[in-house]
Amino acid sequence: MLDAGTGPGTIALWVLARFPDSQVVAFDIEQRMLGMLSRRAERLGEQRRRLIVAHGDLRVPEILTRLDSGQALAMAEQSFDAVVVGAALEHAPLHATLERLTRLLRPGGVFLNLGVRPGPAVAVLEHLYRFRSYAPNEILQSLRRLGFVDVRVLRLMAADFPANLTRIGVLARKT
Repeated sequence: MLDAGTGPGTIALWVLARFPDSQVVAFDIEQRMLGMLSRRAERLGEQRRRLIVAHGDLRVPEILTRLDSGQALAMAEQSFDAVVVGAALEHAPLHATLERLTRLLRPGGVFLNLGVRPGPAVAVLEHLYRFRSYAPNEILQSLRRLGFVDVRVLRLMAADFPANLTRIGVLARKT
């Protein structure tokens, strides 16, 4: 799985804990967030070997730098069974970013975006954190143009996922 824009790694660590055969590449542009993820990952013990933490830009997800070695980590096309973006897509141009992430996903692979749910608080958050939220329909349309199928919106509650910050999910499968 690729956790694009991982932040403190909540999604990556959740996947590793629940799927014992999983391998996760988690990257973010913010060094501070990667430091938090690295500290949290120390508690994984043997599971830590299934996690690669990298520095990278969501707008260029195929070129990453491993945090542990400082070496480049070139991501080959169709490398992942799943690509997840959690509250990060809002910081990048929508269609161009989805197009680049799509190249990294295998045919039949799953894409999941966990974004902020539209509402009154979003305007304040957009101003404070300098991002642009995308309406679910914008993401759905972009994914369909890229050839995704089974595209749908998931309304998530706190019990559905450990990082519910008024999240809404868009789930799709690559053809």
